[in-house]
Amino acid sequence: MQCKLCKREDEKDGDLCRYHSAARDALKRGHEGWKQAYSGLSWRDYLNRVKALDETGQWIKEVITLEEASSVDKKLG
Repeated sequence: MQCKLCKREDEKDGDLCRYHSAARDALKRGHEGWKQAYSGLSWRDYLNRVKALDETGQWIKEVITLEEASSVDKKLG
């Protein structure tokens, strides 16, 4: 199979390559710290803030775009 975002080979049990998978894991870990610092910051607000940072890398931004599309699909479905 291929990564949903870049067409590299995906992880054995996943839908993303190792780079995008690591980016998604880092986003999830980071959210925990941000929730404490910003009093229960929602996942959506966290993604918006991280995406707006100049320091945020390409793989993280691509994963955020995928997460945003996924949440839209869930609302429409």
